[in-house]
Amino acid sequence: MVQRKHGDMLRPAARARTSRAASGQLIRRPRLIVGLGVLTLLSTLACGDGGSTRRGAKDNRSARQPSPRSPRRNPDEAFDSPLGARNPERCRAAMAELDTLTALHADPTLSGSPAAVAAAEAAWTGTGAASPGLRDWVAAVDLRLGRTPPGDPELGRDTIAAELALAQLRAADGPEDRYIALTLFLTHVRTAAFLEARRLLAAASDHEPPEPGTDPDASPEPGTPPLDLQKLDLPKQWDEAWCLWSSALQPIALAVDASPARGGEDWAPSIVAGFHRGRLGFPDSGDSHDASVTKPARQVIEKGSYAFIQRRILDRAGAPVDDPSGPAEALALLNLIEDRIIDRNGPGLARIRAMLAGPQTDIDVASIERELAVAFVKRARKYCDEAVTGGGLGSPEAIKGAWEGEIYSRVFLPGMAEALEPDGFDPDAYLADWEDYRAAVSSSDMASATDISTRLVQWNCAYQDRLGIAACTSTGNEAPAE
Repeated sequence: MVQRKHGDMLRPAARARTSRAASGQLIRRPRLIVGLGVLTLLSTLACGDGGSTRRGAKDNRSARQPSPRSPRRNPDEAFDSPLGARNPERCRAAMAELDTLTALHADPTLSGSPAAVAAAEAAWTGTGAASPGLRDWVAAVDLRLGRTPPGDPELGRDTIAAELALAQLRAADGPEDRYIALTLFLTHVRTAAFLEARRLLAAASDHEPPEPGTDPDASPEPGTPPLDLQKLDLPKQWDEAWCLWSSALQPIALAVDASPARGGEDWAPSIVAGFHRGRLGFPDSGDSHDASVTKPARQVIEKGSYAFIQRRILDRAGAPVDDPSGPAEALALLNLIEDRIIDRNGPGLARIRAMLAGPQTDIDVASIERELAVAFVKRARKYCDEAVTGGGLGSPEAIKGAWEGEIYSRVFLPGMAEALEPDGFDPDAYLADWEDYRAAVSSSDMASATDISTRLVQWNCAYQDRLGIAACTSTGNEAPAE
């Protein structure tokens, strides 16, 4: 059994120093150099190489953060997977439109020019059969995801938001205003793409075969084709999620990885590795999958995306006052992760939105980081001991949960390291505990899993206490301010 220690593991006196009574705010210090090694995290899942990690001090931001750029398709040639082989043509066409706009947005000579207006108009409405445009695709996604009011599919949330941004782009009378409007337009389309990618990943990785004896001609719901006519194609769903993520989200991941303030964690290559590794869990038949491969890979992709989106929000929220596009982009990016926040820190989400919509000089990035951490630390708490208390050690579901908890913890680990440093918290040891916990869960080693989970829970709850959460929880929402 591997024994790892973190200082004095929060002796009572030390815990008192972490309480909100002693300090109503997180201790703000220069960023620690934390060995996150996101690619190392994937060494057992996707054969990825370890990557260097660093955290820049908050005052090292450049005048403008790197703009998302269109990535190369399937950039990691070390993987021998068929990823993307079954991408639907409609997804390819829609994302080709998005790629064009992403490249234009990254070009400082074009992103604020009148050409940006024409390009966005053409991408949205389409120019013919070969380029059908983004509008119908976004509207269809809104409808599939239930983001439309009853009876009116034309009023999908992301469709309306993109339309409003496009109207703002048309009305803009200068390069700066055009750049902001184009940024918002792109972000609203990316929101639809990310939420649809999440749906597809869940559908592919969580698929359960029918129970033995199930009538293949029985329709599970009225109006649904019989099971034998549905032509189940799980790898096609996975490939479509890759089609969406690689165009809509990978540019943001690459920008975060290159950020002077928050880069160096290699989120983009780690998630690409997760896509490749997960794709290997689907046989050519398309009607089944290896859940021990696909479920963890989905967590790497989905929760890793939350992490770089959180970092991009913080980067853009902290943009200098001569870059007003920063807070506008940060505010729009919140839509990508709002469902991860609203039921754990709904009041905090409202405070973030109000701050980003207000005067730029009043934005407090540390406060935004804290509000996001409140939600994510609660979500991580569930997985600190779920496999031990809920049973199922060694099952794909338990292994998936261990991955989920580890990557959720990486979302807020930099702030956690700062806040708990006086109490002997060692972030590298904490990540090592997560890795050992995954190994114990995978091998059904109850003794080791129990021992390690005790430390995972203790430190998670210590951070919840420092954040001012009334009682350590995995599900509770914060109370509205009185």
